[in-house]
Amino acid sequence: MAKKDAPVRERMRALAAQYPRYGYRRVRIFLDRDGHSMSTDRAYRLWRAECLQLPRRRPRRRVASSRPRPVPATGPNQVWAYDFVFDACANGQKLKCLHRAVFELPVPVRPRLKIPHNLIAFQAST
Repeated sequence: MAKKDAPVRERMRALAAQYPRYGYRRVRIFLDRDGHSMSTDRAYRLWRAECLQLPRRRPRRRVASSRPRPVPATGPNQVWAYDFVFDACANGQKLKCLHRAVFELPVPVRPRLKIPHNLIAFQAST
């Protein structure tokens, strides 16, 4: 870039550091107030030459009301819950076990399952 742009680029860097949410258009207005009048195109070229950019915006969270609500259970065998227990052995090995029962939510009766103490991996996955 030309030497005449050096003070403009320096001031542009300072303004971008001071106002991180302002882009090249708003910074150009500040530069115009400081006596460095230029077109928007020239401001954009200098902005890109200085590798300045706005920080990425986080996406907005969606409103929960637009999601379909689950239909409440009207009878047995419609909603089931599993109770898993996570633990670790003394040697650091992680364990994931089905805890005592698989039960239906609308009905308070829980079926009893027998789980052996020596659970092998392929038995737990079935």
